[in-house]
Amino acid sequence: MRVFAGVALGVMWTIFGAAVPVFLERNNVGDVWFLATCASAVTALTARIAGCSLVLREDGISIRNPIFTYRIPRHCVACPSFDEKGGLMIAVVGDKELEVFAYAGSVVDRLWRTSEKVGHEIEQWLAGGTQSSSARQEGGEVRRSFRWSVPADLALAASAVSGVAALITS
Repeated sequence: MRVFAGVALGVMWTIFGAAVPVFLERNNVGDVWFLATCASAVTALTARIAGCSLVLREDGISIRNPIFTYRIPRHCVACPSFDEKGGLMIAVVGDKELEVFAYAGSVVDRLWRTSEKVGHEIEQWLAGGTQSSSARQEGGEVRRSFRWSVPADLALAASAVSGVAALITS
């Protein structure tokens, strides 16, 4: 996914670079800023989506979704499950399920059954080890935090700045 996103963004920014001289030749500075706004926003969105992942660690699972990261201690993970679209969910203690955006039931997922494969890996991970009692006492609950993404956040800031420039120059 990250390779595809990088290639797609490279193509988009190459086209943008080729379009800038054409717009400037016609004295359409506002349009250049508008295109920069759109391209930066697409870059921010793509960077957030491409950065999604699920990481199995010895002490728990980390789910990196577009906006939030969830850290789930091993003893809080009940089992993997699937939504009606085939997307991977992690059932945690307390009748709560967390969606794993990286395996959300996309067309690619339906072709290669990646959610099912990861679900089986999680089941094996759950069956394969236990957490020490001291680790259980240290981290007892699911933690959610904002996921900072430097490339996405810089692109979003560039989109805001170029949007203001587009308004001023139009």
